[in-house]
Amino acid sequence: MNYSVTRLFSFLLILCIFSSCKKSKEKYTALIASPIFYTDLVPDLGFHTILQFEVSINPYCNPFPTPVDSSVNYLLDLDNDSIDDYRFELSHFPEYCSGHCGSANLMNLVVRPLNANAYLSIDTIYPVHVRAYDTTQVISQLDKWINYSRDALIEGGCTWPNVGFTDAYFGLMVNSRLGYIHIERTALNGILIKEYAISRTQVSQIIPGER
Repeated sequence: MNYSVTRLFSFLLILCIFSSCKKSKEKYTALIASPIFYTDLVPDLGFHTILQFEVSINPYCNPFPTPVDSSVNYLLDLDNDSIDDYRFELSHFPEYCSGHCGSANLMNLVVRPLNANAYLSIDTIYPVHVRAYDTTQVISQLDKWINYSRDALIEGGCTWPNVGFTDAYFGLMVNSRLGYIHIERTALNGILIKEYAISRTQVSQIIPGER
C-alpha cells in the first residue's frame, strides 16, 4: 500500500513539474515583442487635391484642374509618443513658364521632418529628392539622412528633374530608430497612405514592409 502511494505521489509530482514548465514557457513566449512597431491603416487613408478638370479653351493645351490651387497635409506620429514627427504636404498649383501653353500644373508631395530627432532618407543620385524604396531593398543606418524637407513628387511643371513614384516606401528615422511609410499614388493628384512602422530599438537596417 505504501509502495502504491509513493508511486502515485511521484507521478503527480512529475506531472505538476511538467505542467508548470510548459506554462512558464508559454508565458515567456507571449512576452516576446515584435522588433517592429507596425501600423496597418485599414482602410487605407486617402487624400487628393484635384476635384475635377476644366475643359481647356485651347485644344493644344492640357485642361486645368479645379480648384486652381489646393493642398492637404498629413501629420505622422511615427513612434507613437503623441508628438508629430513628419508632415506630408500634397499640393498642386500653376507654374508659369514658356513652352507649356503659358503655364503648367505642378503636382507636388513634400516630406517635412517636424523635430530635431526626425530624419528622412534622400536619393543618392538626386539628393534633392526623397529616396523611394521597394520590398527588395533595405533601409539602413548607412543611407543618406537629412533633417529638413525634400520632395517625393514633382510632376507636370517646368522644374527639372521631375521625380515621381507609383507605389513606394520612404525611409524615416526617429531617435536613431529606423522606420518607413508606404504610399501609393491615385488619380486626381491623390495618395493612399497604406502602412507605416518603426523599429522598437536602434537597429542597423530594416526591410520596407517588415512588420
